[in-house]
Amino acid sequence: MSRCETALNPLERDGTNRNQRLVAALEPAYAPVDERDVAELLLYARDLAEELVFHPLPDSAPSPDGDVPNWFDFIDADISTLVALVGAYDVEQARTDFVDAAADVGSGIGSEQRLAELLSEIWSLVTRIDGWYDRSIEGLQLHSRLDRLIRGSLAEALNEAWSYALRLEDLNLADVVPSDHPGGPWGEAPAAPDLSFVRAGLPTDGSGMSAVDAADAVKRVARIHDRFDAVLTTLGEEAQRYLDETLEDHPEHQPHLALFLAFLLLLRHARERVNEVTARHLRFYYEDVLQLDRRAAVPDQVHLVFELARDAQPHLLPAGTALKAGKDADGNDVTFETDKELVVNAAQVDGLRSVYVDVDEGVVTNIFAAPQADSADGLGAEITREDESWDTFGSTSMPAA
Repeated sequence: MSRCETALNPLERDGTNRNQRLVAALEPAYAPVDERDVAELLLYARDLAEELVFHPLPDSAPSPDGDVPNWFDFIDADISTLVALVGAYDVEQARTDFVDAAADVGSGIGSEQRLAELLSEIWSLVTRIDGWYDRSIEGLQLHSRLDRLIRGSLAEALNEAWSYALRLEDLNLADVVPSDHPGGPWGEAPAAPDLSFVRAGLPTDGSGMSAVDAADAVKRVARIHDRFDAVLTTLGEEAQRYLDETLEDHPEHQPHLALFLAFLLLLRHARERVNEVTARHLRFYYEDVLQLDRRAAVPDQVHLVFELARDAQPHLLPAGTALKAGKDADGNDVTFETDKELVVNAAQVDGLRSVYVDVDEGVVTNIFAAPQADSADGLGAEITREDESWDTFGSTSMPAA
């Protein structure tokens, strides 16, 4: 019995214990009083700063464009704000908007203009990501990650979309080619149109693109959008790591932003404290108002499977046998004891079979037998259910006996 393996509890059942039936909405932390993190507060301050008027010194030169100066640039120019913007980008909403726009392209009169608007969505994404790249700081993770993603995936996607735009322009369908190519990691703009895009062109009778050309064009542009979508999703998932780097390993913030960021980090302690109100109120209600006593601590329980070593004889494990289970979070030894006597022998389960009797109003209508009960069809087919469960006592989907 020297070999021990970790296995899932074979007696685990879904929905039959309190922890599994616990409703998430009843957890004290389900609806925190203040759930805003540093990134959200930073963006809130950025939006608020745009509404605060900045009063320059009396002898300062007026704004060249005549706009009322505000505090927006004081917050927006920091790298931590940029990372917060990357993390806050709503990929799901952008995807939904694109899908809706793609569904409206259709065919016929005006379809080429609606297709051009789809390509404009790609240019907007390029402008956004390229702006992030230009504002990111070389040497930080966000900059290097954007550089790899642009060179490895987005540059090629942009060139495909560019060649489609050249094709629309070549056919005099729409003037959608941007005035400038971003260059840098995006490479160079292609010079030739993709002749396979909108292959048939526009009929001379003014009826618009054919349904075949329109469907193919939308599908191609959608594939390009999917690549941008995947990159934006990745950046959103990694944004917290980039933000932590700017807060912990970037000592080049402007003094006013460094002070403000320090305030936001210290504010976390107050936020954690105020978010304890729900739990404290719950304890007050149960313990002080209802005068309910807490139950005594209950020892942990585990289910163990023992297996004899090769050529070993049956072995008696008396009740109370101590079994080591590593250490807990505080480094203390964890020990379990067997609660009953057990003789470990070489007996094993050879197979699982089931018989299901189908009864309708007291009358047996059929009998179903499964020679391999732990399978999808009772005959050994792979289980495809997400929870990997199978019909323990058989069912009418099993073979007839």
